[in-house]
Amino acid sequence: MRRALFWLLATTALLGGQLSAAGLAAADPGGQDPGFGTGGRTTTSFAGDAGASAAVLQDGKVVVAGFAVTGATTDFALTRYRPNGTLDTSFGDHGRVTTDIAGGAGDSATALAVQADGKLVAAGSATAGTNQDFAVARYNPNGTPDLSFGTGGRATIDIAGAFDEARDLVVQGGKLVAAGFTFTGDAVTGDFALARFTAAGRPDGTFGTGGRVTTDFAGGFDDARALVVQGGKLVAAGGATTGSGPDFALSRYDDQGSLDPTFGTGGKVTTDFAPVFGDADEINALVVQQGKLVAAGSSFTGGGLRFDFALARYRPNGELDATFGTGGTTTTDFARREDRAQALVLQGGRPVAVGSAVSGSGQQTFALARYLS
Repeated sequence: MRRALFWLLATTALLGGQLSAAGLAAADPGGQDPGFGTGGRTTTSFAGDAGASAAVLQDGKVVVAGFAVTGATTDFALTRYRPNGTLDTSFGDHGRVTTDIAGGAGDSATALAVQADGKLVAAGSATAGTNQDFAVARYNPNGTPDLSFGTGGRATIDIAGAFDEARDLVVQGGKLVAAGFTFTGDAVTGDFALARFTAAGRPDGTFGTGGRVTTDFAGGFDDARALVVQGGKLVAAGGATTGSGPDFALSRYDDQGSLDPTFGTGGKVTTDFAPVFGDADEINALVVQQGKLVAAGSSFTGGGLRFDFALARYRPNGELDATFGTGGTTTTDFARREDRAQALVLQGGRPVAVGSAVSGSGQQTFALARYLS
C-alpha cells in the first residue's frame, strides 16, 4: 500500500512568522527554517494519510489536521508538533489522534480552527449511509474528544441530502461556521454551502434554515473553499461556473445568514481573470487586510493545462481595489505548467501565497510568493 505522509514544509514556510524567532533569524529570508525538524521539514506517518490544514498555537506548537487510513476506511486525523518540529507525544496517542465520525467509510478533515479556550475544532466531511455530510469534531487541548460538543465530541449536518463537503472553518462569537459545497440534484451542479453550529455542537437555528445556507451564482458548479469573518460578517470564497468557465467568487452574509446587499451585486461578486471560453479561475484562500479582502488561488492562462498563481483584492463593498496589482488583480508565473496558490497569510502586512508548481514533465514542487501591499 502506498504510504502518504503528513507534511509540514509548506506549513512552516507559510506560518514561519508565528514560529520560533530564533530559528527564523538563522535562516535566509524565504529560506527553510533550520530550527524546525530536519532542514525545515518534518513528516509523520499514519500508514496512509495526508494533512490538509494547520494552526499555530500560542505556545508555538503546530497542529495539523487531515485524514488517516484505518483498514478500508478513513478517519479524521490530527497530529501536534513542538516548535522545533518534533512530534509532541503529550498530545493524543503519542502525538496522534484519529476520529471515526459516523461509522462510514470516508471521513476527512480539511479545516482546523483554535478556539479562545485552546480547544481544537476540525471540520470536513463524513460518510453517513449513502450520503456525505458536513462534519465537525472538537478536541480538548490534550487531544481528547470534547464530550460537551455534539455527540461524543462529533457533529454532522446534512445540507441537501446527497454530497456535502466542508472546506474551511471559522470561530464566530463562540459559534462555529463551516463553508464548502453541496451538490444540488446531480454531479455537475452545486452551490456554496455554509453551516453554523452552537458552542454545544448543535445546528444554530438562528442561521439560515436550520443552521444551513446555500448560495447559487449562475446555475453551474459553485464551490466555497475559504471563509473569513469581516467586520462581524461572514465572507465565503471559491469558484463559480459562469458563461466562460469557473471564476473567482465571493459572497457575504449577515449574522442571520442572509446575503449582504451592500456587497457586490446582491451579496455576490465574481472576477474573471481571462475571459475566454474554457478558462478556470478559483479562490483557495482568503484573508482580511485592513478591512479589505485578499483572495488567492489560480487562473487559467491557456496553452493546455497552464495555470498561474492569482490574487485579487476587494474593497469592503466588493469592488476590486484598483491600487492592488493591475486593476485589483495580479498573477505570478513560476515558469512551470501548473502553478496554484493554496494558502495565504499576511506577514508584516504583505500577502504571502503558498502552493505548488508543476513542471511540463510533471514534477511538483512547493512554491511561495510574497507581494507588496
